[in-house]
Amino acid sequence: MSVHALESGWVDLDPTHGLMPLDGHLTLAGRRDYDDVRLAKGILIGGQQHYMDMSMDGVPVVES
Repeated sequence: MSVHALESGWVDLDPTHGLMPLDGHLTLAGRRDYDDVRLAKGILIGGQQHYMDMSMDGVPVVES
């Protein structure tokens, strides 16, 4: 997530791990509302056995 600090401008944070992201972090989405960027949305109805699989491939972008 990013927050705006008056002196520093926009600052990235990783609240899940309690640290500031470095080069090893990958921004997946950027929107003002969490509902616009969450990976899974909906209602699950069924029995006791559930399986959910998600994957993502990242491709480095070289900026010139």
